[in-house]
Amino acid sequence: ETYPKGPEQTKAYTNAAAGYMKINANYRTLLAGLYARLYQARCNQKLGKHKEAIGYFTEMLANPDTPDEFHTLRVKTIEMALDSWLAEKMYKEIMDKAYPVVNDARANEDKTPEFMEMRVKIAEAAKHRVAQLRKEKPVNANEIKKLLAAGRKLATEASRATGAWQNEARKLVADFAGGDSEAVAQKPDPKTFVDARNAGKDAIQKMQDADLIVRGVSDRLPSIANPQQKAILQQQIEDARKVSEEARADANQFLNVALRLAEKDTDIEDLNLLRYFVCFLSYNEEKYYEAIVLGEFLAMKYPQAQGARPCAKIAMASYLKLYALAKPDERDFESQQVVKICDYIVKTWPREAEAEDALNTLIPFMIREKKLDKALEFLNKIPADSPNRGIAELKTGQALWAAYLDGQREARGWDQNPATAPDADTVGKRKAELEELKKQAKSILIAGVDRMHAAGEISNVVATAVLSLAQIYVDTNEPAKCVEKLEDPKLGVLTLIKAKHPSTQKEGFEVEAYKISLRAYISTLATSKDTAATIKKAKEMMAALKSAMAGTPDGQTRLVAIYVALARDLQTQLEIADPKAKVGLGQGFEVFLKQVGEDATELNVLYWVAETYRGMGESFLTSNKSVPPGAKTYLDQAVAAYKNILAKGTANKSFLTANMADSIRMQMAKTLRTLNDYKGAMDIFVEILRVSPTQLPVQVEAARTYQNWGDKGIKDRYKDAIVGARPDKNNPDKLKQNKNIIWGWGEIGKMTANNPKYAEQFHEARYNLALSRYNWALAEKDQAVKTDRFKQAKLDIAQTIGLYDGGGPKWEGQYDALMKRIQKSLGEPVLGIESLRRRPVPMNAKEPPKVTVAPKTTPTSATTPAVVKPAAAPAATKAAPGKTAPVKTTTSK
Repeated sequence: ETYPKGPEQTKAYTNAAAGYMKINANYRTLLAGLYARLYQARCNQKLGKHKEAIGYFTEMLANPDTPDEFHTLRVKTIEMALDSWLAEKMYKEIMDKAYPVVNDARANEDKTPEFMEMRVKIAEAAKHRVAQLRKEKPVNANEIKKLLAAGRKLATEASRATGAWQNEARKLVADFAGGDSEAVAQKPDPKTFVDARNAGKDAIQKMQDADLIVRGVSDRLPSIANPQQKAILQQQIEDARKVSEEARADANQFLNVALRLAEKDTDIEDLNLLRYFVCFLSYNEEKYYEAIVLGEFLAMKYPQAQGARPCAKIAMASYLKLYALAKPDERDFESQQVVKICDYIVKTWPREAEAEDALNTLIPFMIREKKLDKALEFLNKIPADSPNRGIAELKTGQALWAAYLDGQREARGWDQNPATAPDADTVGKRKAELEELKKQAKSILIAGVDRMHAAGEISNVVATAVLSLAQIYVDTNEPAKCVEKLEDPKLGVLTLIKAKHPSTQKEGFEVEAYKISLRAYISTLATSKDTAATIKKAKEMMAALKSAMAGTPDGQTRLVAIYVALARDLQTQLEIADPKAKVGLGQGFEVFLKQVGEDATELNVLYWVAETYRGMGESFLTSNKSVPPGAKTYLDQAVAAYKNILAKGTANKSFLTANMADSIRMQMAKTLRTLNDYKGAMDIFVEILRVSPTQLPVQVEAARTYQNWGDKGIKDRYKDAIVGARPDKNNPDKLKQNKNIIWGWGEIGKMTANNPKYAEQFHEARYNLALSRYNWALAEKDQAVKTDRFKQAKLDIAQTIGLYDGGGPKWEGQYDALMKRIQKSLGEPVLGIESLRRRPVPMNAKEPPKVTVAPKTTPTSATTPAVVKPAAAPAATKAAPGKTAPVKTTTSK
């Protein structure tokens, strides 16, 4: 067995076979002689002489099954013979001789790895035997039915046991999914606790088997090209889902009957196990309150019971589900209960895995709730010597870092637009909190990585930890320390990747490592003593990224997305850097981008260069009033880079898709807008929308551009932002010549009303409609006109709040702040949107032009689609007046 395939191995097997044959000849009547014959057969099998081996295996199976020593010999013979029978396609032999041995397995052998592996091989034989029988005439339907039932049973049993055979068993379960089932027995009508308990357990088993079929067949479905075969598999999935649903309902029914039939002398362990099953089923059916009641009862009343700990986890998961379902301002109860059950788990089973799971759940939860002190308190409850302490530290550090980045973005928004900022004391306090948050995140992550290093184990957890800390170092402008973590000769991420260490084989790990490495190398350029060597390393990371994506079907698209994300990361890195560091980073980025931009011919790299220049420019903006020289330099370079890409697309039609060209045009237009070149930006938006008027993101950016233009003192642009502009006078369709190419906020609001998918865009449009009207009023000198516009802005908000929901805390807060400014300007009591809830909105109120007020609905947030369809009013409700633009039904990027 230690020889590689070849002459030496063949010679060794041959010599071994001869030796065994001699032993068998001399000791034929002793057990040792019989085993020698078995091992002689195995040598022939290894040499590929399956027919000779089968002859010897058949000789061995002629021996009796008793006493026990002979039964053991028979089992070993069957185990070895299976490979030769399969090789010779002797499927009937397997079902006749091997299946009975496994089917009648003794208690001490039934669950062993050997028997599980035999089950898989016999199930494989059953599958092939069915295929043989289906080709025969006439078809033996009864035999096929028996084989399918046997194969399904064998594969299902093996699939439940962990081992090397499990994946293959799961695939086989899917193969038997469409076979004839055994006759459906009449549902039991249990009259005793034991009968109901057994019926419930059987139903759970049936449910799990059906769920296994759903998973197995679903995994196979994407690889099937034949439509007919695909339809068969889809039907199998549907049938299995029905079986699962029915079995789940039966399990619930029988288990609850069992609980009602329980008596004083019923075994408490049996009873608690059923309570656990019912708790589990309730959670799966989204009956969270029922799951909580049973879960907490078992966990707290019987903490030593078999199902106590999993029940506590189910209760915790149920509270988290309820928390997610509750309105953001109505989560106090759920939040308190999450903390309570997690705390109970930690105190009751402090040394068990459930305690650490609870803490690992609770810590990020407390951070999301902005209870950072509590999060750190719970972190410290994990024992220092716990193998999960390092993991918890990493999760805590990463969560704190994410909270810091969110807060930093908010603070940067206040700096750029002081009108949105709270009072100076609040701003100062928040910035101090963020600095402390940054320190805590970093120190906890360092502690976590050091702890993992000290353990000496190079696992995926350690590799991920090192990568996380490397990211922190590059984000906090310590790229040299980042490079040190990446290139460490023993535990460096790049070192491990180069060695193809198993710890780095997790999907997406390499790509993330290359992205962080690229950022780190670029960031060191400003202080590098060997610029050429550093640029070379950075280019190697780019080549590695390209290579990593080369084998994927959508590699080019994914590579573009990776580079765009990388540009955003670099922008964030610049935004959070202090002024002195920002200048150095900018210089380093520029050195690299110039060289890459001159050499690059690939779309993903050219687009990344443009996006990075744009991000760099935006990171140097200090307000929305002017563009400082440093920002202008980078923004101009971004525009030049976008133009270069479009020029290449014009020269080579295969270089750019139409959708990608539109995306680049839109980015260029946004960059021109940042440079205060509003006309240039609008010309590009019109160019896109003349061809594809229903591209919602472009319509939104165009309306925003007019609004920003108005903020620069050109007050008529507010009107364009509200009602749209640029009539399509050259359209060959005369009916469309007077329609505006740019919709404006009013039309965007109308087109997105009544559709939950566009809730975010709807409220963005309605809010900016009111804001544009308010700012237009401020710019007006005629007092009567000014007052009328203030009132119209007020009505915009009143109609939105009165006829729709407020869009959640984010938009309600903005509506409220704007309403207070309007009320103050009108000399009214400054009550905000609370005043709207005290009396109904007058339905005969004058409407702002070109805005449709839709029937009451409850939009919810969704990802922004690229193309929007017009909102349709329900038949029973008449929509308010307003024109509806024709909308294309095709989709685009």
